[in-house]
Amino acid sequence: MSSALIRLRERSAQFSCTERGIAERILSDPQLVVDLSVHELAQKTFSSPSTIVRMCAHTGYSGYKEFRRDVTYELARREQDLRGKKQEIQHTDSLEQIINKITDANILSLEETRELMDVEVLRSSVEVIRRARVIYLFGMGASLCAAKDAYLKFLRLNKLCIINEDWHSQLVQSFNATAQDAALVFSYSGATAEVIECMKNLKHRGTPVIAITRCIQSPVSDLADYKLYTAANESLFRSGAMSSRMSQLNVVDILFTALANADYDQSVDQLSRTHIVKGEKTQRYRRYSMKLTPDSKFMQLCTRVVALFKINFLWLLCSAPLVTLGASTCAMLSALTALRREEDCGAKAFFGAFRRYFGKATMLWLLMAFAGAVLALDYRLVAYMDFPGRMAVIVLICFCILALVLVAGLIFPLLVRYSGTVRDTVVNAVLLSIAHLPKMLLVTAMNLLPALLLVVLPQAFVLLSFLWPICGFALIALYDLTVTDKIFAAVEQAQP
Repeated sequence: MSSALIRLRERSAQFSCTERGIAERILSDPQLVVDLSVHELAQKTFSSPSTIVRMCAHTGYSGYKEFRRDVTYELARREQDLRGKKQEIQHTDSLEQIINKITDANILSLEETRELMDVEVLRSSVEVIRRARVIYLFGMGASLCAAKDAYLKFLRLNKLCIINEDWHSQLVQSFNATAQDAALVFSYSGATAEVIECMKNLKHRGTPVIAITRCIQSPVSDLADYKLYTAANESLFRSGAMSSRMSQLNVVDILFTALANADYDQSVDQLSRTHIVKGEKTQRYRRYSMKLTPDSKFMQLCTRVVALFKINFLWLLCSAPLVTLGASTCAMLSALTALRREEDCGAKAFFGAFRRYFGKATMLWLLMAFAGAVLALDYRLVAYMDFPGRMAVIVLICFCILALVLVAGLIFPLLVRYSGTVRDTVVNAVLLSIAHLPKMLLVTAMNLLPALLLVVLPQAFVLLSFLWPICGFALIALYDLTVTDKIFAAVEQAQP
């Protein structure tokens, strides 16, 4: 590895306490090595020149002078790259500038990845993959794309590979792995919680772990047995995962080629045998099979319907005691919000939200139930009494009931979206219901739909009775979320 700073960080675990302290100071501010002599650095780090020289020797250098020269060169090269190629995309950039900047950023990423590649670690990684009974691949988001590329390449070399898009399936993979297998982990950030959880299981099972991650101190690099670093140079448009993806795919290509070259004759024969010629029949089959891929619109719709069924069932289950209706409604709204964002909305997320909102939601639900019971009792008493102004009192009670139902439609979405006290939530719900009365009337009509059908059109209610336990209540809540999100967006946009 030609990077002096990376070599220093990698070998700091074997340093003494004093040497480790010096290394941490240098890694936090590498410019100190450039600016200070060995005696000045010793004073700055409260150590001695001999300790610094000994640390340099443990890093693989003959002395501080050689180490200082490499660090100076490395920092100068970084500064030049930053000035020259690594430029952020600006709103005013032309198409030609975007082409040049993106291309330069990708080239820079590949060059930096080449500099970070440790040949010995690569050789060991190839040997681990060669001996492995099964190769388990792990990654989330954009890193999963690189993992899929590795899956296809290793499969062509007749290496048994297992990859799953769902995190829970990846977690099961980690439980099934053995010491005779190998794990290939992809994580640009080095801090992906799902990947870290899988790696802990792999370490417990004794499975060799090869991590393709960026060159920083991270939980993923700490847990990995073999680290193949990529450049840590993502730009402002990190959500696109552009340069990091190029670096990861480059490392995959290197691994694949090195593995094939290790057994050249057999690999050439295997690659020839697995080469697919895309004839007319293959193309026709591909056109039809693409409709049922996990990424197809039909399969995504099926996944959403199943998720709605789960959320609806969990809401019915948790609402059975009635006193928990408020907490279960908040949990359902939270799970539906996660579903719309394509995040985890399973039972674990549902019950996590149920516990999180239980206190405030239960208090609000009991207050609304008490107020509703009082108003219903008042209506019943007044309806059987005869006194002057009786109709005015009945109208007033009905108005209060309608206001309570309007506010109730906004209280739980408010509680899920914003953290606040019970008093603040009630006050904001009242004010927003008045300010956005037409929208809240639609929400109220949708919330009362089952009751209205039962009273006005009982036959229609019976015909749709199968829908309520499947996904009926979740669909109503999803509609409520759509409307209330527009209300919240309007409020947030109006704020300075």
